[in-house]
Amino acid sequence: MIPLICAHRGASHKYAENTLEAFRKAVEQRADSIEVDVRQTRDGELVACHDFNLSRLTGIAADLSEISLDDFKKLRIMGQEPPATLEEIVSEIGNPVSIVFDIKENHLEQKILKLIRDKSLEDRAIVSSFDPRILANIKLLNPEIRTALIAGPISIMPLAVNVCFYLRRVSEYIKSDYMHLNYMNILYRGYRTLSRWGYKISYWTVDHPRDIRNAVSLKPELIITNRPGLARAVLEKAMR
Repeated sequence: MIPLICAHRGASHKYAENTLEAFRKAVEQRADSIEVDVRQTRDGELVACHDFNLSRLTGIAADLSEISLDDFKKLRIMGQEPPATLEEIVSEIGNPVSIVFDIKENHLEQKILKLIRDKSLEDRAIVSSFDPRILANIKLLNPEIRTALIAGPISIMPLAVNVCFYLRRVSEYIKSDYMHLNYMNILYRGYRTLSRWGYKISYWTVDHPRDIRNAVSLKPELIITNRPGLARAVLEKAMR
């Protein structure tokens, strides 16, 4: 199986993350998919933004929830590009590129489903989250929408149980279609077990050529990377 390349926040190794420029460059670098972090502004507009606080991204010591869309659009991400709304992104990124919407806060399920429906993205969208409750709500509202449970060290380290067993039970309960797993944990988390159980596994965030080659050997659904152009080159070489 040849994995798909998903651009993590766009081609964010070089371009300002979650901006239209980063997503355009990801498409130019032949990404099959883009991953977009989803939050909302004070006035309830869906925007692409990873952090709840804007200090790292813009130098402004304020929470996104305190900022209106108009004021947010005046800022520059990493001093480079203006932030993007989800409306702008889905209008910019057309077929056949798929979009992974990574929901970063609660109570956005209705809005993201409305966007997917209004833009006819059902066949191209995957809704992901670290929070299984969000994914359960998505499936409750629309069982046809594909979802992905994200698992990383913060979400699973406190568990005093077998991690694979836990992820299996949670995934079954929320009816997720994919698991997006932290690549750096594969050596000690036994994620190959999940693949043997038949789960669709993807790995994040894979940026080094050696790691990309190793991830390919694990036969994931997606390789999620900040460097889609590099991943494409490594993948093509590995498939020769």
